[in-house]
Amino acid sequence: MLYSNHPSRALSIWVLVLLILTTFNCFATSNSSTHAPVNLASSVAVFEEAGKQLTIEDVRKLENTGAFKPWLGKDDINFGFTTSEHWIRIPINQFGGDAGSKVLEITYAQISEISFYAPNKAPIVTGSRHPITTRAYFHRFFAFPIESTDTPRYAYLRVASDYALTVPIKLWQEKDFYQHQQKTLMVQFLYYGGLLTLLIYNLFLFISLKNRQFLYYALFAGLCGLGMLAGNGYGRLLLWSDFAKFDAVSQTVLFSLTSAMGAVFTSAFLSTREKLPRTHRLLITGAALFVFVAAFLLVTLWVNLPTTWAFQLFALNGIFTFFCIILAGIQSIKLGYKPARYFSLAWGVLFAGVTIASLRAFGLVASNIVTEYILQISSSIEMLVFSLALAAMIAEEKTQREVAQARTLKAENTLVKTLESSKENLEILVEERTKELEVSLAQEKMLRSQYVRFSALIAHEFRNPLSIIQSQISLLRKEGQQGANQIEKRSHIILETTQRLALMFDSWLDKGRVENALNNLSMTTVELKPWLEALISQHLAISNKVFVEMKFAKHIKTVKADDSLLKSALKNLIDNAAKYASTGSTITIATLEKPGYLGIAVTDQGIGIAPRHQEKVFTEYYRVSPEGTTTGTGLGLALVKEIAKAHHGDVELKSKLKKGSTFTIWIPNIPVA
Repeated sequence: MLYSNHPSRALSIWVLVLLILTTFNCFATSNSSTHAPVNLASSVAVFEEAGKQLTIEDVRKLENTGAFKPWLGKDDINFGFTTSEHWIRIPINQFGGDAGSKVLEITYAQISEISFYAPNKAPIVTGSRHPITTRAYFHRFFAFPIESTDTPRYAYLRVASDYALTVPIKLWQEKDFYQHQQKTLMVQFLYYGGLLTLLIYNLFLFISLKNRQFLYYALFAGLCGLGMLAGNGYGRLLLWSDFAKFDAVSQTVLFSLTSAMGAVFTSAFLSTREKLPRTHRLLITGAALFVFVAAFLLVTLWVNLPTTWAFQLFALNGIFTFFCIILAGIQSIKLGYKPARYFSLAWGVLFAGVTIASLRAFGLVASNIVTEYILQISSSIEMLVFSLALAAMIAEEKTQREVAQARTLKAENTLVKTLESSKENLEILVEERTKELEVSLAQEKMLRSQYVRFSALIAHEFRNPLSIIQSQISLLRKEGQQGANQIEKRSHIILETTQRLALMFDSWLDKGRVENALNNLSMTTVELKPWLEALISQHLAISNKVFVEMKFAKHIKTVKADDSLLKSALKNLIDNAAKYASTGSTITIATLEKPGYLGIAVTDQGIGIAPRHQEKVFTEYYRVSPEGTTTGTGLGLALVKEIAKAHHGDVELKSKLKKGSTFTIWIPNIPVA
């Protein structure tokens, strides 16, 4: 099967957009309006009803009895899994600010029963079990109008849930509440739009390549998006508004199917059935439990059965199954399957998110804006890292194909020798082998044609998401000009990260081009002085912040080398020197000589390289400071070393911290005829 590196490039750009937009969404509650909401968790008191079936009049009589206990802590109220009803007392006179119309928002969609009692107002009884029309606002969560005054009074909430009972209470100015909903809606649906595009894109790749891994991943992404839609309350608003029973279990059902598909996808990607049979059985067991939970919860839509244990089984099985997925990834790494490294990292991020979400459901982790959206954040990061796993898979298959071709060529050479020594069967064997070669050639031409068409296709698809990113940056900047400072800041992050991601893949493709040239050296005589002068004058990567000095040894005039490859190696060294040199410093390019070899040295006065890093810098993808602001992929020095070895030479590094570095390419001094 033939692939290109381009699909992962487009996937990376799209998933990067999802990650940034998800981050925006998580902080939209506190930053999306002129005035942030007030978190009332530290101001309320709670009382557990425990099956007493109290009325609001009974509860109001308990105000001065000490039955209500203050909620300790500043995080959102979280009772974990509980079958009890809870009353929450809210002191209206402590709202602060000016009196008037405000909105009390409960930002959690999985509350089965919620009743709101405001002074001198009719009670509002709603919840996920009730029709949308019972809600005071057409809102994905629960929101209630309230009038704040300076008179000491209390409002009450009565809450219950079949799932984990979390009650994040926020108080908004009315106009700020409406502004917040509009901005949150925009960012959320940008996320879902990007996710839908990712799903369609993978389905397109599946149809084009007939690779079931793309189909499994598309199904996983689609189910994950529906689960997020259910958890964020939009599913009830837009898809099943009249199906309250399904809404109560929709998030768990959809995430159960998502997790089951994730286990199936893992099995296909890592070939666990053949390579890891024991782990494969664990994965299938986890997937089966998820399907069982989903089926059971769907049955409860028509049969009255307890569901709390199913929710708890879902949370525990999520930790178990994702642990099995990570275990399969680690085992595949030990077996030498390189794409498993990115795969394990991707699932590790999602596993961390699922673990935090599960602990939050049991009340063991504080409920706040980060833990509330941890699944959406971790799933976005998982998709970004997995696109790199896809690229590694493509590269691995390309390498295996090349190895297979080399083995085929070796077998052909052996067969030719056999034919030469077997005169009696020569004509028959030649005829048979000729037919085999013709078939092999036809297949190779077909595969090459598919490769070219696929590369052109992916190149076209890459331009579309890139233009969309640029348009999103333009929109975000316009919003920033209107006062949304956080959005302006993140728009710069999108632009910078996109440029760095594009540079990474360009470097990756350049590596492939250089590796092809290494197999076919074109040796010519190079006049060093004019050649180096022309190279430096044309090389745009040298920054204006540094000076360039050239030193030529008297006895070195020419060198026998591949002009193109040597130029590529020198460009990489000059690039690095310019990047890490301090402003106003000098980069020195000199020719050197030692017995049997001549060298070209590039010296900078930059930050230098510590001894522990000096051997590793020539390794592919290794960077001394990967978290730094200087761009790069870690491929340049590895290519320089390969080019030097192709010329039967080597690269020498001398460096001291804060004093600079010298890289010297040594090439055999072949006399010019």
